[in-house]
Amino acid sequence: PSVRVHEVVRHRGVRVAPSMVGAVRRAGSALADAGAAVEVLDLPELALGFLMWAEMLTAISVEDYADIVGHGSRMRVRRQVVPWLLRRSPHTAPVLLVSALENLFHKLPQRAPAFARKGEELRDRLADLLGDDGVILHPTYSRPAPRHRTPMLTPLDFVCTSLYSLFGFPVTQVPVGVDARGLPVGVQVVGAPGNDHLTLAVAAEIERRWPRRDTPPLDAAR
Repeated sequence: PSVRVHEVVRHRGVRVAPSMVGAVRRAGSALADAGAAVEVLDLPELALGFLMWAEMLTAISVEDYADIVGHGSRMRVRRQVVPWLLRRSPHTAPVLLVSALENLFHKLPQRAPAFARKGEELRDRLADLLGDDGVILHPTYSRPAPRHRTPMLTPLDFVCTSLYSLFGFPVTQVPVGVDARGLPVGVQVVGAPGNDHLTLAVAAEIERRWPRRDTPPLDAAR
């Protein structure tokens, strides 16, 4: 059966490297050659991706996020900044940022629910868009294979994957080549809830049509 493919080549909330965009387009080209209907999907809502993720995560918890990561006693973000800089904090930068954002939401209660509602609306819209035969090709991250600990310098970039996890969408990561430096590059194949078999099958087709050996380095071009 034919598969509908939606390429996300622009993430409005994260600056994505050309090679990661190229990975999405290479995977889309492979699927188009296999007979899939491929089109670009623009999601301006992703500009608020981190805020939606943070508030939705808080909303589904019976406890506040800062209480959960503090193991029952509310974590004080400001007290963790210096230990984190000295690499002595048990928490990562994203955890500290989410906790700080949650504190901000508590001070602005009229705004916080709006982010959760936007996230729920985006989740429902994407589920309807994908249906039983659709997938999204989305950059796995903002850049290829970052050095150890450097993602802490850009902690908001993890929203590339975390939002789909929170939505409950199945995702299969598939390698599609390397960048000009020889670093591995891949793409996420995202499906509607319950369609794990579809994301796996689409990923397998991408791998079959684009062998890893003798594959030219990726850039943003098709």
